[in-house]
Amino acid sequence: MKALDLTGQRFNRLTAIKQTNKSKTGKLKWLCQCDCGNTIEAISSNLKNGQTNSCGCYHKDQTSNASRTHGQSKIPEYKIWKSMTQRCFNSNQSMYNYYGGRGILICDRWLIFENFIKDMGLRPSTKHGIERQNNDGNYEPANCKWATPKQQANNRRSNYLVTYQDKTQTLTQWCNELNIPVSQKAIWHRLEKLKWSPEKAFTEPSRYKKSAG
Repeated sequence: MKALDLTGQRFNRLTAIKQTNKSKTGKLKWLCQCDCGNTIEAISSNLKNGQTNSCGCYHKDQTSNASRTHGQSKIPEYKIWKSMTQRCFNSNQSMYNYYGGRGILICDRWLIFENFIKDMGLRPSTKHGIERQNNDGNYEPANCKWATPKQQANNRRSNYLVTYQDKTQTLTQWCNELNIPVSQKAIWHRLEKLKWSPEKAFTEPSRYKKSAG
């Protein structure tokens, strides 16, 4: 199988120049030019999945920006922003594997707290936290909003992927396609909490009947 030619393609701050020798594990490597002027060799799969996005300057810039307090380091929104940057860039953070480790990034604009708070505004209440509307998308203005825990839980259910009959799609899509008479919340509970198979979760009738009158 012929390797994909990445010449001239951009991957965040990197532009692929030419293919070089393979890594010790046999993976293809590319010589890349970083926007800052440096060049590095990177494994092609790491470029495509976003794991390698600069020569190292991106992380340095993020760390530098995150260390600035902007005079607002004690407000809740700053703590939320800082936690967000830690999840995406600090490999030692407990939640990193679920965010930065799987390619979730923060847009360049939001590496500066003033821009983040300008776009998001103050949260409506103490119960609100930041939510990505597309759980596979990045932290950026078009994909984020303030939401309550209940709203966030609903979004997780809406984006919950289920494989059934050799087809994978979201729980919302399955409920709409199959016209399931049981609520989406109940189906999610069956799959996630009770660990039912998709076939049983989708076909088992509800044990609770609405009373007449």
